[in-house]
Amino acid sequence: MSVAASSVDREAAVSPGRMQGVLSGLAALVRRPNGAFGVSVAVGMVVLAIFAPQIAPYNPDAQNIPAAFQGPGTTHLLGTDELGRDLLSRLIYGTRIELSVALPAVAIAVLCGLVLGLMAGYFGGLIDSVLVIIMDTVQAFPAVILALALLFLLGPSLGNVRIVIAIAFVPNYARVSRASVYATKQNLYIESERALGASHRRVVLVHLLPNIIAPLLILIAMDTPSAIVTEAGLSFLGLGVQPPTPSWGVLLSDGFTNVYTSPWEIIFASLALMVATLGLTMLGEALRDVLDPRLAGSRGSERS
Repeated sequence: MSVAASSVDREAAVSPGRMQGVLSGLAALVRRPNGAFGVSVAVGMVVLAIFAPQIAPYNPDAQNIPAAFQGPGTTHLLGTDELGRDLLSRLIYGTRIELSVALPAVAIAVLCGLVLGLMAGYFGGLIDSVLVIIMDTVQAFPAVILALALLFLLGPSLGNVRIVIAIAFVPNYARVSRASVYATKQNLYIESERALGASHRRVVLVHLLPNIIAPLLILIAMDTPSAIVTEAGLSFLGLGVQPPTPSWGVLLSDGFTNVYTSPWEIIFASLALMVATLGLTMLGEALRDVLDPRLAGSRGSERS
């Protein structure tokens, strides 16, 4: 009992050091050019999503047929679509749609994959074998093909898009969690904790889970732009978010239909998608360098 209490006291004592480590890690992230750009894009998207009603100059669904297919100008900075709707306003509100799909989908995938990976890696045996077979079966299908098949069965809607993207991403998090648990539970201090009578809950929460967080954070940063692209692709095909909801995929679909009449919609929607995915991907790469300095050092030596 005294050993467990002293261990808890030591963990509480180092918590300020952990906080300082988090702050130093954020500073190191921002100091990197790709990290600074990625953080700027991520923060900008969050601000646009939260304050869309205050930032957007027009109602994104307000139609003005006489003003249809206008190019960029002082009245409409990015022009208008085939119904005279302001493209800037629809792109801003589209940011809210993209994050409202990508973030919950990735969160569901993380939670499910983490639980499955912990169970498979910690208990092993039959549980591990069954879960590995299931994950291999799901991962055998390309994410887009799997999403198309599930949406065909469930029907196109905002909620169903979140679900199918989450299902497609779960195997990634389950595999990473399982591998991290397998590597960590072989350490001697885990055996010592078990010998001292530590419960499975304590071993998992105190020793295994902290070692999984770093690779999961990297995977989250990498999968978020993939979720955005997947949603845009599904909406472009008419199986995701449905019009008139201003999803970037919907804007791309409308712009492609009217590309010869006015190219502005497809141009600006493509630019928004490109900047978002590039920024979030660079954020993931910078986060990987910060959390795994050995990897950053090896790449630096290769470049030199």
